[in-house]
Amino acid sequence: MQKDDVRDEVEAKLLLDLGKRLKQLRVKSKMSQNDLSNACNLHITYISSIERGGRNVSFLNIVKLAKALRCDPETLFR
Repeated sequence: MQKDDVRDEVEAKLLLDLGKRLKQLRVKSKMSQNDLSNACNLHITYISSIERGGRNVSFLNIVKLAKALRCDPETLFR
């Protein structure tokens, strides 16, 4: 396994972990993906892609998601 392959695996795991945490907080807040999409003005397919670990989310979108979920941005990383 090459160095880039290891980094890619680590990055993929980080994105999956963020997606799982986002979904966990969304479900806890009793919000559908559509509800969250509307609350933070991000497209529903973008929300879905984040939850599946398919997006490298920008800082500003993390802030939007946290605000919509009524939590601090760092909560998404716990």
